[in-house]
Amino acid sequence: MRFSHLTPLLVHLATLGTVAQIAMAQALSTSRIENTSAYPLVIANRSTNALPLRIISGASNMSALEISANGSTWLRGPVSLGIGIGAATHELMRIGSIAPISGRGITISLDATSTSTGLLIRDVGPSGSNDAGLVLLSQSNGTGTGIRIGGPNGSGRPTLGTGLDITGGTGIRYNALSAGNGVALDIGGTTPPRRGIEIIASGPQHAGIIARANTNGIGILGVSQSSIYESVPLAERVGVRGHAATNSGLAADTIIGVMGSVTRGGSGSTQTTSIAMMGRAESIGTNHAGTAVGVNGMATSAAPGVAVAIGGVFTADTGQFALMALGGDVLLGGVGPGLPQLFHASTFRSSITRNRTYVHHLNASGLMRVTGLAISATPNMPLPPAIPTRITIAAASVIRLEGNALGSVISGIQ
Repeated sequence: MRFSHLTPLLVHLATLGTVAQIAMAQALSTSRIENTSAYPLVIANRSTNALPLRIISGASNMSALEISANGSTWLRGPVSLGIGIGAATHELMRIGSIAPISGRGITISLDATSTSTGLLIRDVGPSGSNDAGLVLLSQSNGTGTGIRIGGPNGSGRPTLGTGLDITGGTGIRYNALSAGNGVALDIGGTTPPRRGIEIIASGPQHAGIIARANTNGIGILGVSQSSIYESVPLAERVGVRGHAATNSGLAADTIIGVMGSVTRGGSGSTQTTSIAMMGRAESIGTNHAGTAVGVNGMATSAAPGVAVAIGGVFTADTGQFALMALGGDVLLGGVGPGLPQLFHASTFRSSITRNRTYVHHLNASGLMRVTGLAISATPNMPLPPAIPTRITIAAASVIRLEGNALGSVISGIQ
């Protein structure tokens, strides 16, 4: 049964904004309700017992839309926004047909709010879903931006004062499922990028990166090697480790494990120091009899050809210092534990000089000049009277000869 003759009456009542007590049927079946007036169409729910307004759809009379008496709205099925957009059966909402230029899918404004949250994703995990709370996908590899925070000054996306602000005891936390397993941050695990991490810092006491490890860990590990080599094993109790390996046979090829360089420009100033790499060892243990080594350089070469293994090379401009020892004895040659006792510790600790140099084999191809010579004194050596005497003395000694009143003759000194 059609009640098309009731349409003008409904529109007229909605226009006047009044409610009339009209006795009519409890059900109305029609294919169309049309508003032909200059006023909006109003569908009002004036239920006295706060029953909701329901819009039924489908042959099974499923409630597709329900509006409660206080205005709360429930959509019982998927929602599609956009021309020609249809949500899949497993989707609650799909947004499409966004304008190709400056289009927005969802815009959330937090204007005039203080403790509000723009987007809240909750119950991720065992209590809700084991899937990801937020997934970003692309139809084309290597294009688009997953998350963008701010933008260049003056652009369509202004720069924020702070891109990511984390307040609390821990900024970012990662816990492995079991101790010693998992990777906290993996960059380029399948397809390596050109730069893994690029950090630029400035300001007083700034640091690019600080890596702290536990007792048996390593602080920083840097590896540069050919793909044929296996990954370098971790070296426990090492602050910084650099490793380089290659199979390149090119002439004049150079690989560097660890490199330190420093450049000072400008007009310069007095009392300034530029250090490319500093090694410092300090022993503060009680009753400690070990060895503290600032820098230790070792090299080996097993090649059958003409190869030279050099533990350390120091190069400076002509007239400058290539190697300088400001304190402590200097030992050239030999192995520490196999040396005499006098080489194990300084013998000049009570002397006013700063250090002593021990050389096992010295080959001077140029001019050698000694500006100071420390030698040992010998007791007085009495000479016999009037008899030619050949005197034998120890190396590097001051000789003291005591002549006879009758005269003494020295035939030679060896």
